Amino acid sequence: NIGNTITPVNHDGGASRNNRPVRIAVFQPKDVCTGESATYSCQLRFLGGLNVSFQELADKAIEKPVDFVVFQEMFLSTLDPRAQTATFDVLQYQAKRFSSYFVVPLLERDRDGALYNAVALLD
Repeated sequence: NIGNTITPVNHDGGASRNNRPVRIAVFQPKDVCTGESATYSCQLRFLGGLNVSFQELADKAIEKPVDFVVFQEMFLSTLDPRAQTATFDVLQYQAKRFSSYFVVPLLERDRDGALYNAVALLD
């Protein structure tokens, strides 16, 4: 699903940006990989820009201006911490390169050590 409109609650209790709902584009594995689930190699190809480029995905999302771009957690769930960090460095660079309003939120770990996206906290 690309271009979902989600109304998050931020830290100060607000749920809008410039008096409108905050729009978040969610890129799911099925958007960039064939089949029912994304494989480790498919994740790496996507994150490395060799499968479907970030630019192509950004072009789709630009149809509906968004404030945040979210890459679902399973893109990074199989990568070790060093790879996660390096991957997000690349994604953040690409996000800033293609559009100023594309922001890739940082991932955090829950008490069980599983990865979840910080944006999920805004639901």
